[in-house]
Amino acid sequence: TLAGNATMQFTGATNMGPGTSQSLLIFNDGSGALNWLAEASASWIMFGDNNGGDSALLDVNVNLLGLIPGTYNGVVTITNQSLVALKPDALLPEQATIKISLQVLPKQQHELYLPLIRR
Repeated sequence: TLAGNATMQFTGATNMGPGTSQSLLIFNDGSGALNWLAEASASWIMFGDNNGGDSALLDVNVNLLGLIPGTYNGVVTITNQSLVALKPDALLPEQATIKISLQVLPKQQHELYLPLIRR
């Protein structure tokens, strides 16, 4: 079974670097093997590992480098590769899709206020 959030939402500023990753649980509740592959529809979507066997946490994050402020949408597709390996012509692979939404904000200003000390 492939399960997790139907949507992941990220927000970040172009000069702040990658944000906190979000995890997607992939688990095998059957008796057979589960070999999965994760694919992203956009280059700004990043993974810790994009494949694995049986149960695992897939860490998903975004790369803001080169993006301009605005809203971006993409999809992560997780495919059960085990069925494809057994009978590639007879079976359609089991797939799950997760929508990814990214809100890119303008550069954030870093201001530091120091107390005024007089002698």
